[in-house]
Amino acid sequence: MTLTYITRVAFGRARPSGGLVTDPEWIGFRNETINPAFPDGFTVIDGRGGWRDAATGETISEPTTILEVAHDGSEEVLRAIRMVAGSYKIIFGQDAVMVSTAAANVEFI
Repeated sequence: MTLTYITRVAFGRARPSGGLVTDPEWIGFRNETINPAFPDGFTVIDGRGGWRDAATGETISEPTTILEVAHDGSEEVLRAIRMVAGSYKIIFGQDAVMVSTAAANVEFI
């Protein structure tokens, strides 16, 4: 067992300008941006997220894709995580991308 970190990056699929990031668009982003950033591996989980719109006070629910990466906490990996999240914001016009990191014990059995 190795002490490591798990980072989850939550990519909301609703576009602020309307519509959704489509599956082909997501697959293109994954292939062009995520795959090269994390050659040692990652997991993608489809889900549904919610957040409160500060302007209206309304709780918004949207399809979400979660990227999970186990890593050693190195500056190289942390830069890659920031790059992937920032690229998604720019490419798909997002206001924010949630990134959470926690210490974990990870082993492959």
